Amino acid sequence: MITIVGLGVARGDLTLGALEALTGGGQVLLRTARTPAADVLRERGVAFSSLDALYEETEDYDEVNEAIARAVLQAAQAGDVVFGVLGGGGILDASVRAVCGAARRAGVPVRTLAGVGLYERAAAQAGGLDNACILAAIDLPEAVVDVRRPLLVCEFADRCTASDAKLKLLDHYPADWQVLWNGEPIALAELDRQAQYDHLCALVVPPLPLLDAERYDFAHLMEIVRRLRAPGGCPWDCEQTHASMKADLIEEAYEVLDAIDGDDPDRLADELGDLLLHVAMHACIGEEHGEFSAQDVLTCICSKMIRRHPHVFAQAQAETSEDVLRNWEAIKKDEKSLRTQTEVMRDVPRTFPALMRAAKVQKKARDVGFDWDDAREALKKVREEADEVEEVLQDPEKLAGELGDLLFAAVNVCRMKKVPPELALNATTEKFIRRFSHIEEAAQAQGRNLRDMTLREMDALWEEAKASERKK
Repeated sequence: MITIVGLGVARGDLTLGALEALTGGGQVLLRTARTPAADVLRERGVAFSSLDALYEETEDYDEVNEAIARAVLQAAQAGDVVFGVLGGGGILDASVRAVCGAARRAGVPVRTLAGVGLYERAAAQAGGLDNACILAAIDLPEAVVDVRRPLLVCEFADRCTASDAKLKLLDHYPADWQVLWNGEPIALAELDRQAQYDHLCALVVPPLPLLDAERYDFAHLMEIVRRLRAPGGCPWDCEQTHASMKADLIEEAYEVLDAIDGDDPDRLADELGDLLLHVAMHACIGEEHGEFSAQDVLTCICSKMIRRHPHVFAQAQAETSEDVLRNWEAIKKDEKSLRTQTEVMRDVPRTFPALMRAAKVQKKARDVGFDWDDAREALKKVREEADEVEEVLQDPEKLAGELGDLLFAAVNVCRMKKVPPELALNATTEKFIRRFSHIEEAAQAQGRNLRDMTLREMDALWEEAKASERKK
């Protein structure tokens, strides 16, 4: 039998049950002798062994706990063992989890006598903590921190552990946020500047109100949006619907593209935030109407990414980007029950910009082999379509259709040369504006008005602008 005993934190924390087990004559192993309970055992003449040496012999805490489990299990081969651990002795202690797992696999029975825990003592010092998140200090750097809940962190073994914890917390809380260190208030920034650190130290971080936060997460954004749309919130936000926000959503997406083209990381972060606001608004509207929630939105995209990357999350193979896209399209077709390639084409949203939609539809045709052999063949089609446009220039009924054919043919060339047509046309529009600006500035320098200049004169200035660009 292995009996796990919680030794508590302070000298008076040992329970009667713990004392009976520790003094009952079985072999006593303490995870560490650096505890007030060890002094009590010495005073009572109880022989015990500590496992402190394992901390020096192993590289990290996972290895320490595995070594502790092996040592306790080995001792149990000779008879009953009492394994004493700091605090309550529950599953929050990683060594307890390791011992219980090893004992279960070996078929050795285990019982636990709970004591006064580090976390309970720290919570009592803080006057009670509802809905607190509880962590060991060593686990904090990899943990997800929710600033809306109290945070209780124990077992700061050394200053380095405290420093790592501080750096993690400063990503979420202000440097001057008041926390409790062993029951005493300090600023968070002072966490790694305290006089003493050991496995008895505990930190309590109170919840951070929205208006005191300096950094935010998606949950904060949803909280803000819900407040804006609640009674007494913002009149404009309260009026919005899925439909009313369509135009603004498109504008925000294009502003993201503009920030990317401008190679401006700060602006890109700002514009992506504007785009994310639309996601939050639609999620909030969905919640209000019982349609879907923010978690549904996140679940949909996370599930989709896992399903459509079987080469990462399952056993499928994809050596190249082309393999990835081929798998993606096949999985997407199966998910949407698209039986024919025509259905696949019709699945491309009509709301896409026309050039983008044309390129998407052409790619769907290419997937079944309906495509030009190379871009030169596609370019010949552009010339043919241009001739057909010329033939119907004076026929308004046919002109729009032929111009559409010409644009569609030009998109084919762009697609085959991997040039996004939407971005190509935008770049040309920017170039046109830039060259036109040269014309206007040159005319002003000559004291002339563009309206009074001939097309030939303006074209000469246009050629000047082109020549100037080539020199750069």
